[in-house]
Amino acid sequence: MERRGRDKLIEELAQSAFDLARAVKHETEQRFHGEKQLTLSRLMALRLLAKTGPQKVRDVAGFLGVSDAAASKTIETLVDRKLVQRVKSQSDRRTRELSLTRVGRRLLSEYEIARRRVLAESFREYSPEDLHRASEMLDRVSWSIANRGAAASSPLGRGGQ
Repeated sequence: MERRGRDKLIEELAQSAFDLARAVKHETEQRFHGEKQLTLSRLMALRLLAKTGPQKVRDVAGFLGVSDAAASKTIETLVDRKLVQRVKSQSDRRTRELSLTRVGRRLLSEYEIARRRVLAESFREYSPEDLHRASEMLDRVSWSIANRGAAASSPLGRGGQ
């Protein structure tokens, strides 16, 4: 296959993965009837706190790949909605740690249940083998991209010794 055709197929695959994620998020939100939208950054911040426990604003910013100010704005919205709380850090009283509230945990749990239902309904017609092959390929590509990025940022990855 010529290079241009392969590049076009790769771009189509990447766009399809993005479209899938966006469609699942949209359909999942539709099941929350009237619940204010969870933007992707808000959802990712909630998932981070659920998985790792208390974090500082700079940790959330690093995870989201945004500035501390942008992360702080996202967090402020989550605090206003009573999904996240700020608590004085045990190790440094000058800083605040962020954690999920009970309401935040419940909303995230309900969101995840709805997301799983959307995915189950959407992939019902595909065989387990098809799903496994697709998942393995996406995992390999993700791993390759992540490792290439890690290698480029390390001194050895830039030709250093």
